[in-house]
Amino acid sequence: MNETLFEYLEHRDNEPISLVALGESCKSQNKNTQRRFFDNSVLETVVSGQGILEVNGKTYELTGGDVIILRKGTNYSCHPVDGGTLQRAFIVLSGEFSEILIDAYLPDNGCIYHNCNTQGLFKDAIDAARKYPNDYQSVLTEVICIFMRMLVELSTHRVSPQTELAENVHDYLNSHIDKPFSLDMLCDKLGYSKNHIINLFRNEYGKTPYQYYTDMRLETVKMFLKNTNLTLSEISKRMSFSNRQYFSSWFKSLCGMSLSEYRIQIRKEKQ
Repeated sequence: MNETLFEYLEHRDNEPISLVALGESCKSQNKNTQRRFFDNSVLETVVSGQGILEVNGKTYELTGGDVIILRKGTNYSCHPVDGGTLQRAFIVLSGEFSEILIDAYLPDNGCIYHNCNTQGLFKDAIDAARKYPNDYQSVLTEVICIFMRMLVELSTHRVSPQTELAENVHDYLNSHIDKPFSLDMLCDKLGYSKNHIINLFRNEYGKTPYQYYTDMRLETVKMFLKNTNLTLSEISKRMSFSNRQYFSSWFKSLCGMSLSEYRIQIRKEKQ
């Protein structure tokens, strides 16, 4: 499946809340999604697969069950991790009231909510679109009710102190992908032992903090190689490697090819 899309030309941006589009999409390797609904509110869930999300300059790792909230005015890009596919369901809303509701229920201004039980609600919205193919008002009425239920579900998505600690480590790693990382320094900063942090993070995200950091760092380097004309030395400096030689050997040990070979190969695949 590539995409199931319902778009509603009947929507009016000057109304308190309107439905712009909803549906489901499945992106394969090397397919990048740029945000098309910049002036609207977007709710998405990851149905299956793993991906990389970039929102307003910050990078996040996605997996099944994650919910994404994109407020009006955000920059957004999303793609599957190498070799996989990423299946997502989405609802796009316009109108001031949709933003007011999101801010009221989710005042933390977060954009990622992990392991949420909302996939059934997204399915209900798509089913409503199929049920009323020529009746925008009926679809809108059902989707508004579903939208409210989603916000309630997300607002009551309780996290234990241990889960919150794992998410704090996760957020710290996301904000330090382009910097050197020391687990010892992070443990000292948080006041927990190394084994506790490693086990806690692995239970929540399926990998150790260093594995996650390395994977995200590698994905960021690949993004630079694929989508920019920065020289290898410039990428090395941006990612805070101590020198170009170490950067090259680090990349080859993880990918089995040199930086230049990867850039040539990935650009051939894009053609």
